[in-house]
Amino acid sequence: LKYHGINYVVYMKTSDNTKILRHREKYRIKRSIFELRKRLSGIIEKHLPYPQSAQSKALLFGLRDEIPKNVIEDYRKTGTSHILAISGAHVGLMAVVLYVVFSAFRLKLFLNRILTIAGLLFYCTLAGMSSSVLRATIISSMYLLGYIFKEESDPLNSLGAAGLIILLFNPYDTFKCGYILSFVSVFSIIPVSYT
Repeated sequence: LKYHGINYVVYMKTSDNTKILRHREKYRIKRSIFELRKRLSGIIEKHLPYPQSAQSKALLFGLRDEIPKNVIEDYRKTGTSHILAISGAHVGLMAVVLYVVFSAFRLKLFLNRILTIAGLLFYCTLAGMSSSVLRATIISSMYLLGYIFKEESDPLNSLGAAGLIILLFNPYDTFKCGYILSFVSVFSIIPVSYT
């Protein structure tokens, strides 16, 4: 439990008189972005019927809790359940969309790339900052920074830097299966894609 930031566990006989006084994120900016995510989720729920709204929230924000089990099972049967988990593909698509949108304003390339990195960081927080999203955001940002400083970024170095940066903020991620699988899968893809 300590790996998930849970230091103490309290057991109670009944929860009748239990009241949560406050549940707050440690950082104000992160808390504000999570509040925005909650409002955007409400808008999606208002305009889409139940199963589609749950799927949309999973695709956009990584909120998979409300998807019915039979729908998740249908995704598994078709081999497409990975679509529901926000990963490098989502972040890469967001990077392209942001880059194209900022290019439409005819901004200088330097400013366009800086705004794209800022947008990716915002989306990373909006999507819940899972290991795969953080990894993809850091690698994409390093790629764009390479263009800004006119240096080509090496994918393996970017992957290693992403792993170190994530572990600097949360060393317990070392023991999380999602963190390990995220980096092992990308590490195995990089050599194949560059041959």
